[in-house]
Amino acid sequence: MLMIHTRLYQATFCSLLIWILVVGCDSNRTADEKDRVACRLNSDCQLDELCDEGQCVLRSIDDTDREEEELCRIEGCPCIDNEECSGRTRCDELTAKCVPIDCLSTNDCDLGTRCVDYLCVTDVTADRDRDGVPDAEDTCPYEPNTDQDDHDQDGLGDQCDNDDDNDMIPDYLDNCIRTFNPLQGNADVDEEAGESLRGNACDDDTPGISLRGRLDFSSFIGADTTAARVFVGGRVEPILIDQEGTFLIDQALTEPGRVTLSVKWQGFEDFEIAIDIPDGVKLYEIENPLRLSLDINRNEVFRGSITLESNDEAALVAVRAYISGNELIDSTLSDEQGNFVLRVPPISPLTLRFEADGYVSSEVSLTYDTASGSFLYEGEPYDGRPMTQLSRSRTSLNVTINLSPSWLPRGQGSATVTLSNDQSDQSALIETGTILFDQLTTGRYLLIIQRPGFSSVTQLLTLSEA
Repeated sequence: MLMIHTRLYQATFCSLLIWILVVGCDSNRTADEKDRVACRLNSDCQLDELCDEGQCVLRSIDDTDREEEELCRIEGCPCIDNEECSGRTRCDELTAKCVPIDCLSTNDCDLGTRCVDYLCVTDVTADRDRDGVPDAEDTCPYEPNTDQDDHDQDGLGDQCDNDDDNDMIPDYLDNCIRTFNPLQGNADVDEEAGESLRGNACDDDTPGISLRGRLDFSSFIGADTTAARVFVGGRVEPILIDQEGTFLIDQALTEPGRVTLSVKWQGFEDFEIAIDIPDGVKLYEIENPLRLSLDINRNEVFRGSITLESNDEAALVAVRAYISGNELIDSTLSDEQGNFVLRVPPISPLTLRFEADGYVSSEVSLTYDTASGSFLYEGEPYDGRPMTQLSRSRTSLNVTINLSPSWLPRGQGSATVTLSNDQSDQSALIETGTILFDQLTTGRYLLIIQRPGFSSVTQLLTLSEA
């Protein structure tokens, strides 16, 4: 009896518990709430549902935003594991978002790296050439090179780089393995036993090709050739020239090829020439002298003046300008005051020559000062004062007298010789013989010979410097 009551009691309790779970616990929920299930992600819900504020709700056809959420399978989407992501993305545990991945396996990584947590990281244990440098950092991963030298900094170590200077010449052919020299110039062709050719670029004895030439100054004798300058392409500083016009450009080229030579000289046209210099020569000689021409477009106006002895009228004095003493540049005539104008090049020295009938010719020298851009006379800037005074030409006259007969009276045994011009008269008494009239100015003279008892002799003479 007791056992029956106990079983009946247990059955009644179970029935009551079932009734509470099924009926009593659901008494306060609506029909819609009964169908809702808690969620965190859309994937926690049915295909036609979305997770909204922790509850799965039916998807609205017109709800565009929710349609986009359904398609969220790219980087940045919320996730709880990798299955929530697609493509080459993974679920980041810290951010719970899909992020890109580097690799799925080590095969996806570069040499010397391995795949760890979807990221390619350096494999410090990967060292194929056993030189102590990981493959990912080794400049020669297949050849031991502990020093990791990389002369040309191209990422390929010298040990495994067959062109250490990146000049496109393989090391086994390159005459300067560590120096960029694609033209492979070798001026002295210095091949020693057991050694390779050494190019100019790495040859301390002959690092290049020298150039020698000469400017032709034969037409400018006496000219200041030191003012001329020679320039070689690629250099700023000029090359000096000696008085003979010779110049030497040491190591003008490091490699054979074309070089441009230019010459600049005040008053002359700029000169330029291109010269092709071959390989295998230490010193290249320019065969023909370089000839310069005056630049008439650079001629400058020079104004000067001159005077004549005794303040004579200075008109029609011939003024000529020369360079080097013999090449005529310009000429003119002076006016009554002795003023003249010339067009001359700005070169040194410049010679001015003055000539006038009955006067001794004269010359003066001018130098051109490039700093002030003016001519200097006697070391000072010319200020227009008379440059010189022409002196009258001087000559002499020998007059020979023969008097006869010798038995004439003493008073008739001599003659008076008079020489006169528009400026002075000179007289002398002479017996048979010669009389000298010296320091005579050139020009026209009247010669008169008088002897007592005899008729006078008159002759008109023109005396010159000769």
